[in-house]
Amino acid sequence: MRVRGTALVGLAVVATAAAAFLPATGTDGSSAAPRPAQAPQPAQAVPAPVRTTVFDGYGAWVDRYDYATGRQIVTPATIDVMARAGVQVLFLQGATPAGGTLLAPKRQRALIARAKRHGMRVVAWYLPTTKPISADLRRLRAMNRLKGVDAIGLDAESRAVGRVSTRTARLLSLIKQTNALTDKPIGLITPSPTAMARWSTTFWPGYPFAAAAPYVDAYLPMTYWAWHRKQTTARGQITGDVNRLRAIPEVAGKPIHVIGMTTWKSDARTFAALSRELELAGGSLYDWLTTPQALRKPLRGLRR
Repeated sequence: MRVRGTALVGLAVVATAAAAFLPATGTDGSSAAPRPAQAPQPAQAVPAPVRTTVFDGYGAWVDRYDYATGRQIVTPATIDVMARAGVQVLFLQGATPAGGTLLAPKRQRALIARAKRHGMRVVAWYLPTTKPISADLRRLRAMNRLKGVDAIGLDAESRAVGRVSTRTARLLSLIKQTNALTDKPIGLITPSPTAMARWSTTFWPGYPFAAAAPYVDAYLPMTYWAWHRKQTTARGQITGDVNRLRAIPEVAGKPIHVIGMTTWKSDARTFAALSRELELAGGSLYDWLTTPQALRKPLRGLRR
């Protein structure tokens, strides 16, 4: 098991990691001793962030409804459009808890291949339920083996396990075991820290931002300010989420890629400006198909 420090994860690591697999430990909580790693940087309240290359820049999200259920909407030609728009990272849902091992494998491989042709990094993401952990790990292993996948995204928001303490323990077990099965960077996709602290306080009390830090490489908060128009603004929630994450000593220095949600051009401009002001690794809107074309030009400001 590799302890994920704040050291730079370069392209050479991404290229060589694809062939490096470690066997998973137990399926319900057992773990092996972490492998030695570079010592972490001293924690600061709001540090100068250290970026990885994988989560850097302007991203686009594709989920199962876009390409894997019924008629395929997102096709390789859509990836061409993304490339012309300046997209640098493709976040592609690789599996679903309700299905088999991989979503539409033939279609998925074609999308990945086209993204790689355009020089994009590919993050295969998955929404685990931890019911059971063994099924989540089976899908994550299959995603990890896909040719062209540069990183794994864990969409850690499911409340399928009702008791909060059990849900948290099982999520941390899954994160540790995912760390053990791959040397690729792991991005933790989290609910909005600001939303959970201010408006959705019962969603997941004690969310394990800090406890997950040794096992993940970047944080991707779902900063969906469009859901909270009456309480905040794009600037307010983006700044709030980033500052809350950087105030956690264990998280300080980890790259942050903010996932936003809006249909407003003014929000897109604000997002792009803040991404540089706050020195974010990158940013994206969820998802590609629901983002108006008029936003693509201002969103190019997310490029790195």
